[in-house]
Amino acid sequence: MEEAKRYTLSYGGGFEVQRLASTTDPTSGAVQAAPRGILEISKLNLTGRADTLSLKLRGSTLQGRALLGYSSPNTFASPNFSFQATAYFEKDAGH
Repeated sequence: MEEAKRYTLSYGGGFEVQRLASTTDPTSGAVQAAPRGILEISKLNLTGRADTLSLKLRGSTLQGRALLGYSSPNTFASPNFSFQATAYFEKDAGH
């Protein structure tokens, strides 16, 4: 048996193309393209109690998203309870 790594780092890149609809005419709109980057970082066993903190980022000039999550099993020292919290942010070029 081998313990999992405490830190996990993932990254990537790509290219996205979108047609941004107009507020006056949803069927027409300009086509836009942009490079995209993705970054994910996780830390296992954050406080020594098998909890996890993770950050996921995805961004381009058209869109941006961020997700911060925390999970803790065995809350109140009970296997019947767990705690999970998530914060989410999104930026859209159409707004």
